Amino acid sequence: MVWPGPIYSSLFGDQELQALLSDDAFVSHMVAVERALARVQGKLSVIPEDAAAAIDQGLQSLNVDPARLAQATASSGVPVPGLLAVLRSHLPPDARDWLHWGATSQDIVDTANALGLSRATEVIKGRTTALCATLRDTAIAHEATLMAGRTRAQLATPTTFGLRVATWAKPLLAAEKNPPDNLGVQFGGAVGSRAVVAPHGFEISKLLATEMGMVDASPWHTDRSKLYEIAHWISRLSNGLTKMASDIILLSRSEIAELSIGSGGGSSTMPHKSNPVAAEAILTLNRLVQIACAGLAQPHTEDRDGAAWAAEWALIPQMVISTGAALRHAASLLHGLTVNTEKMRATISAQPSVMAEQVTMALAQDIGREKAQELVKAALARALPFDVALRDVVPPSFDLPAALLPEAAIAPSIEVMRSILGRPG
Repeated sequence: MVWPGPIYSSLFGDQELQALLSDDAFVSHMVAVERALARVQGKLSVIPEDAAAAIDQGLQSLNVDPARLAQATASSGVPVPGLLAVLRSHLPPDARDWLHWGATSQDIVDTANALGLSRATEVIKGRTTALCATLRDTAIAHEATLMAGRTRAQLATPTTFGLRVATWAKPLLAAEKNPPDNLGVQFGGAVGSRAVVAPHGFEISKLLATEMGMVDASPWHTDRSKLYEIAHWISRLSNGLTKMASDIILLSRSEIAELSIGSGGGSSTMPHKSNPVAAEAILTLNRLVQIACAGLAQPHTEDRDGAAWAAEWALIPQMVISTGAALRHAASLLHGLTVNTEKMRATISAQPSVMAEQVTMALAQDIGREKAQELVKAALARALPFDVALRDVVPPSFDLPAALLPEAAIAPSIEVMRSILGRPG
């Protein structure tokens, strides 16, 4: 159910996460849930202890081929009935009736998916932490590297590359600092009331969580809030990566060349090109993530909702795998990135008008802001270099060379950069 296939897997896929969220892993988790449920219910004497032991031992080494569940899933709309038929065929007759006691299909599917998702998000968290460390190191290394800022695709005032990198890191640092809670076990029975195992429902859920190494939770058949929190966390993380990739694409354009990307992709017809493949892949993957996240934005009706529920099976893995692949590309992108400091400085030198704001604010202290703006606009309107035109309009006492000095942007940029990175000034 998860794109991509073999052709695009190295570009848009992620082997580690695809394995964690594969059908094989999912089926294995479902079997683990059924075994754990039997053990717990045996301990509580909800089912006979010998039946619980037979279920646990009988399914211990069982590997179920997901393909065996396809036909039954098409009929039932959920893989559990088909799985139970397979599992019961491997159990002694006196244990078969006690398998899946008091549970419903959604209990097994949600708990199994929660287990796989928690393991996958741990991978995402680890990669995010590693990427944040790289971004922090890069920002610090270039905290005094001047570059022209750009707003609305136009040259703006000078800034530093260190601050630009810190803005890339900011949403990733927030994601690293505030990860979502893992989903808890799901055990509610047919309508979430646990009625058929009363008065043991709460205790079963608590012990099941312990057995599975998960947190306990009240039934969340239709309250998908925590699942949506995870999805939105992934969505924000993916958007943060896309901001970085988009900036790198723009700054590495042939006519800008303030950044160079290691070994880019070649063109089939233009030998001079080195395409920003990894950065473009991050943008593509983010589109998949955002589309999938939007697809989750629908409530689950009544006590269970087959349509909204099933959509999660396709959308959540797509989000996780896409973001994992984007993190992998981002790490590679930063590793191969060359910062062309001389080109950054040359951009500022070639466009002295980027100092207009700094000149205006400095001049305003002597003659007032309104008059300062008039003089600077007049200088910009002349068919002369900006610094030359200014000499004719500013008062003789005004320190024009200081006002035109781009280095004035370094100290405040470092201050903001460090506030983002959480480092002392």
